[in-house]
Amino acid sequence: REMTPRKAAEWPYQLHAAESWERLEACLTDIRLFFALYNDKTQWELTSYWHPLRVRDRDMGACYSKAFASWTAHPRIARNHRLPAQLGAFLVDNGLYSTAEPLLERALEASERLLGPEHPDTLGSMNNLAELLTCTGDYVNAEPLFRRTLEASERVLGSEHPSTLTILSNTAGLH
Repeated sequence: REMTPRKAAEWPYQLHAAESWERLEACLTDIRLFFALYNDKTQWELTSYWHPLRVRDRDMGACYSKAFASWTAHPRIARNHRLPAQLGAFLVDNGLYSTAEPLLERALEASERLLGPEHPDTLGSMNNLAELLTCTGDYVNAEPLFRRTLEASERVLGSEHPSTLTILSNTAGLH
């Protein structure tokens, strides 16, 4: 039941080695495993387990959309504003922009409602959505988000804060 680091490392590995593709898909869309593997150290390991499934025409985006709907059926999880942000970021990292966009929009809306429009988490969500829009070529909608994020970040964090400087570099290419 508990997701230990050892289980997170071995569970998908064993299913992959056994070529148990249906069970591997179910494993990868388990919320506990997702949280255990989606971090700076192992996020690409999570992606690598999807490769044999994608070869077998499994739609990673559709699988995670279905899983997210299931995860958020639980009231405690539904209130978690970080979950759609993390899942959306993972999908963006894997080039699944159309699946990620509604998740990032939901994350931004939830952060603004729960934390306020200038909370650092809200600014991160706003920046992530703007970056996704840039990736899809939707500069018209990305630019106002970048500008709002930059202005709020300068007020809240200061003009020399690393997050503010990152946002500033993101907006530089929009002129």
